[in-house]
Amino acid sequence: GHTQEAQQESAKEMVRQWQRNLRSEARGLDRSIRKIEQEEDKIRKDIQAMAKQGGDPKSIQMLAKSLIRSSKAKDRLYTSRSIMQSAVAELETTAATMRLSDSMSKSAEVMK
Repeated sequence: GHTQEAQQESAKEMVRQWQRNLRSEARGLDRSIRKIEQEEDKIRKDIQAMAKQGGDPKSIQMLAKSLIRSSKAKDRLYTSRSIMQSAVAELETTAATMRLSDSMSKSAEVMK
């Protein structure tokens, strides 16, 4: 029985490790998203300033296109983050199931 317990412990530890990694990845994505949003704000201000000064329409168009590109990139980051969050939730479920079967096998041993 000891090797099985050791295996279960290492499995639990692995699940915890995965959860930690996924959470820190998700935090990294949050940081990237915030950075993109700050860039977008800057670009919007630049576009407005250029439009007021009657700037070159081509430059304004280029900035507008980069704004669209960054918003698409941001969408991809949001998607990745939600996938990670659902993976974390899935791992939570797996861990809970492991705990449940663990306690059930313990109580079954007690009943013997």
